[in-house]
Amino acid sequence: MQLLEFMTNHWPLVAAFVILLLLLIFSEMRARMSGAQKATPHQATLLINKEDAQVFDLRDELAYKKGHIISAKHMLPAQVRADTKLSMDKPILLVCQSGYQSPALGRELRKKGFKHVYYLAGGIDNWLGSGLLLTKGK
Repeated sequence: MQLLEFMTNHWPLVAAFVILLLLLIFSEMRARMSGAQKATPHQATLLINKEDAQVFDLRDELAYKKGHIISAKHMLPAQVRADTKLSMDKPILLVCQSGYQSPALGRELRKKGFKHVYYLAGGIDNWLGSGLLLTKGK
């Protein structure tokens, strides 16, 4: 009874909560349907160190030169799509600035038959936020 009264007295707050909840659900569903698996920075380091993952930094060249994951190769999404030398056996880790660009490319690679495709959740922003370092230059 009190809940119903609260909801009627604070309907804008309840509406905002419902909208945020729906956006969160939509975001998670979109990520799961992408085909690529989400990797936290910790999981990404394990992929790189233990499974010799192919790491592709999808950001522009200037951002890449300012700082990138040590084993990352700079490639724009179109270059990754066109690369015929990608190993089907090694995991692929896609990295962008904030984690929004990589899932779509991951979906495309999965459709091409790559089975172990990951994207860095939250991108480089999350990597840095986790206290991990980047290397600079080429």
